[in-house]
Amino acid sequence: MQIQPNFETELKQHMQEMQTLSEQLKTHLIKLPVKESQLFQLPLFEKEDENDQPECISVTGIAGKEAFEQSLNSLTAYYAKDNTLEKEYSTRLVRRYPGFIQFDLDACPSYVCKLVQALNDTKKRFMHCLKNNTKDHQQQWDVIHHLFKRIMTHQLKRQILIADTPTAPARLRFYWAKKMSSPKITKKQALNQLEKLLHQASLAKEPENKIRDIQSQINSLHTCNDKLVIRRPVRVKPMIKLSYKNEYGSDPSTHLRPKECSATTPVLVFSKEVLKITPLTHYVRPEVDKIHEYKADLMSPQLHLYRSPNAKTISFMHDKKTD
Repeated sequence: MQIQPNFETELKQHMQEMQTLSEQLKTHLIKLPVKESQLFQLPLFEKEDENDQPECISVTGIAGKEAFEQSLNSLTAYYAKDNTLEKEYSTRLVRRYPGFIQFDLDACPSYVCKLVQALNDTKKRFMHCLKNNTKDHQQQWDVIHHLFKRIMTHQLKRQILIADTPTAPARLRFYWAKKMSSPKITKKQALNQLEKLLHQASLAKEPENKIRDIQSQINSLHTCNDKLVIRRPVRVKPMIKLSYKNEYGSDPSTHLRPKECSATTPVLVFSKEVLKITPLTHYVRPEVDKIHEYKADLMSPQLHLYRSPNAKTISFMHDKKTD
């Protein structure tokens, strides 16, 4: 694969800087007094899992020294496990590490803040360089996996979270969430995408019934005057909710609203207080998926395109922020 020398050099420099900062961060964190640590281990994704929505996901909770050591390693776990003779592990599906490390300190030391910020900024520069020198997601994937074997791109760009500003949370609640990706789409855009699918199916000599089905979708869309919406299921993911003691205080100016975010890497908490923890439990897929309620409005299963007379966007997630 041909990669411009300057582009390759810049990516490798950013990667080297990330690895250096990662080791420095680990060195400093391991010296700090730890009050509590928990990690909720999830199974490794195999190659065959990439196109499936899981029926269930088992969770193994660990605590203490083992959780602390694995949590530190997970902050910079950028590479997928090597394949074996029996299993092929995915580099596309993102490994997640829901958990936390609570350090027995009233506030985060300034040198730790600076290291985390520097590492997060370097990750952003790496991804910015990658996007600016490639034309699409596929080329990005090809380039990064050519230069860095077994790398997990999504893992690489994750930002490390310090949860003590402006004050440390009083409670951490871990839970599973599944939302619907609902990008806006116009009738013209949908028709263009279906025409491309039709062309690709014809070139690939797909079965005649598949080609007829796409053509039927195009014909139906031409006569449709309703607004359209994409309702594409997104893979279920672990989330974390940070709650604060004064979120319902008497003084509105001091209210701290709860924060929700993806539980992708362990959260760093600096506090001497006892945290209330709601652990992550096993995930079991609901018997009835909400998407079936809208089956009658389906225009194109390939595009996850639905007729939406009221232009309502559907979300499966009760909380608002994602990875």
